[in-house]
Amino acid sequence: MAIFFGAGSAAAGQVQKTEFPPGVDARWIARSGEDVDLAEHLAPGKVTVFDFWAEWCLPCREVDREMAAILSAVDDVALRKIDVVDWESPVAQRYLQRAEALPYVLVFGKQSKRIAVVEGLDLKRLRRAVEKGRGAPLPLPAEGAD
Repeated sequence: MAIFFGAGSAAAGQVQKTEFPPGVDARWIARSGEDVDLAEHLAPGKVTVFDFWAEWCLPCREVDREMAAILSAVDDVALRKIDVVDWESPVAQRYLQRAEALPYVLVFGKQSKRIAVVEGLDLKRLRRAVEKGRGAPLPLPAEGAD
């Protein structure tokens, strides 16, 4: 069964859903802005990416597409999605007090230590953080490559 993230339409046009292939380690850990303990959702022996997401955040869809490519290419990366709903939700109040924008992504290495915070849409920095956590380059074309 495929996992879908993102939905709906935006003022700028229809937003495409991102499909994650079956078998990848991607799941929602909060769907309604409820508080969560990230430590409980770390994937042992994997780089764990916590993606703080919102339905109204169009750049968050770009993170979805990038993570789908990463998860399709390697099996030592896990994605945990957190729908913050809005800036006043319990999970936003706990983790996003200093955040200025979504997307907001936390990357933890294989030893469960936080190695990066990626705020705003910065896919190159996201890739570099995942590569640092893996200790190896991603087997993906470089961004902007033909």
